[in-house]
Amino acid sequence: MRIRALAVIGCVAILAATVIWIRQPNSTEAHVDPTKTPTPTPTSSNVFPKRTSAGYVSSNACVSCHPNEHSSWHDSFHRTMTQPATPDTVVASFDNVSLETGGQTAQLERRGDEFWVNAVDQSWEQAKFGEWARTRGTTAPDPFDSEQPAPRVEGKVVMTTGSHHFQAYWIKGKEGRELWQFPWRYNIAEERWVHRKDVFLTPPEWRPGMWFRVWNSQCIYCHSTGPYPGKDLRSGVMEQTEVTELGIACEACHGPAEDHIAFHETLSLEYAKKENLVDPIINPAKLPHEASSQICGSCHSHFTHGDPELSVHGPQFRPGEDLFKFGKLETAPPRPQVMTRFWGDGFNRSGGREFSGMSASKCYTQGEMACTSCHSMHQSDPNDQLSETGLSAEACLQCHAEYRDEKTLTEHTHHTANSSGSDCYNCHMPHTNYALYKGIRSHRVGVPKVAPLESNARPNACNLCHLDQTQLWTSEHLKEWYDISSPYLFPDDEKIAVGPLWALKGDAGQRVIMAWHLGWQPAREASGSEWMVPVIMQLMKDPYAAVRWIAYDSLRKTPLFADTKFDFDAEEEERNRTLSEIDAQMQSLESSVTHDTSARLRLLLDENNEQDIKRIKELILFRDNRMVSGVE
Repeated sequence: MRIRALAVIGCVAILAATVIWIRQPNSTEAHVDPTKTPTPTPTSSNVFPKRTSAGYVSSNACVSCHPNEHSSWHDSFHRTMTQPATPDTVVASFDNVSLETGGQTAQLERRGDEFWVNAVDQSWEQAKFGEWARTRGTTAPDPFDSEQPAPRVEGKVVMTTGSHHFQAYWIKGKEGRELWQFPWRYNIAEERWVHRKDVFLTPPEWRPGMWFRVWNSQCIYCHSTGPYPGKDLRSGVMEQTEVTELGIACEACHGPAEDHIAFHETLSLEYAKKENLVDPIINPAKLPHEASSQICGSCHSHFTHGDPELSVHGPQFRPGEDLFKFGKLETAPPRPQVMTRFWGDGFNRSGGREFSGMSASKCYTQGEMACTSCHSMHQSDPNDQLSETGLSAEACLQCHAEYRDEKTLTEHTHHTANSSGSDCYNCHMPHTNYALYKGIRSHRVGVPKVAPLESNARPNACNLCHLDQTQLWTSEHLKEWYDISSPYLFPDDEKIAVGPLWALKGDAGQRVIMAWHLGWQPAREASGSEWMVPVIMQLMKDPYAAVRWIAYDSLRKTPLFADTKFDFDAEEEERNRTLSEIDAQMQSLESSVTHDTSARLRLLLDENNEQDIKRIKELILFRDNRMVSGVE
């Protein structure tokens, strides 16, 4: 057999002009757009040396044979997740910019095609934070309260992360090939700088240094292709970092392509078919749903690698293999923690970790639901990578075909067929995850269930639309319609609408979800929006900066306040001045609940249809103030 194979290969080499190339399954080569010129991607050589081992070849080796697939990927935010810092990739202004947040300051400067920052030495901040963490809660002085000025350093920005919602910037560290994150990020839509701590859900008590990030040891695994961290185990420094490519490129999903190219360069179609030879490249769309989803899940999950030398050679998992041979998914702790990844019922609450939710769904464990049931890298809008199927209920109707019938659908949902209440996603995949200043759909498909308001309780799907109703109202309907048992509820759950109750009394994780839903159009249509402004204003006073920002964004959904300016990161005195102006404007709003006594009571309005200040203060007084840090 070997002699025969060598003979055939020799013939193919001599008659190269007659070789028939085998294409990847589902290739659209026959429909190549002749007006598009394939664009090679920049190498990472100006940031890290290019990795030339482990069979990786980079996306530039794919473009000649797969121009359409390369083009659709090239337009995606996966490609631009991590890039060298150049005038073409840096979206923020660096022209003599001064930044200040919570006493931290930085100066930004552009020098020709280079971008420079001057900021406090982050190694100094990290050391101070460690001291603060050790002595916090004791009589020891705050190590940051020092009369000595903090040492400053100047650094050149060499790399960026993000191009969709935010962009982060990386400068060279002090040792090896380490890259350190500049503490501020750029909010692309708002065209403003935001401190990293204010983007994430971060306890306001925490000090600088907590947000220190080294790209090589944390971000490299999922924000590059073919990562080799290269940590020196004796020094602990990332001495030999290499990557095949910055960003999430072809080989991140299809596997190293060196053997794939050799396969096509040496074999004819007839011989491959006759000998039943298999192309070594991986096509996620052709794999069983578990193996396909694990490719996405290797990054989009709370996954703990079992490899003790992960920081040396990087992940050993390759697309098509069993992910769980290389580690395990994290599970919810028995009680709420500061670093919160899960709700109390075990559902994931972090954005970007969708496989942790989907893999626990019956649609996945008992059905064939996969990431590709709704998403596509090549046939989708780059915004959410949703395929045409994923944009509609068709994704669910693939298995639940009985709900194509409008009568059956309305009998099931108790909402009209074309309403948001009959949208499968809203009931079974509500926005209970948080990341990037927005609510994100839970990917653990489940049924709506009511839970009393307590630490880390997950808001139920029904009340995320019906913010003006109580949990008692919801539990009664779920019992009547679906025979779902009603839980024990606290008096506030029975008397106060979920919107104001969870926004004012809940923990920070619950408040941020409420703040976003107060601006979510389906909720505003289902609940009415007139009563929301006073609640939103209270959230704009929240101690968590991320909650304040999202509340402000929700305020702008009310036409009267569409152009209102509010600096969520300003000093409290300045924020309060803006809120006083908003309060004066609010008097011109007309309310639709004046004559509905029960609505007034549950929405915390008095007999004059104005804020019931006493009841609002009582809820805030008993607010759940445990520290919550969202993990994205």
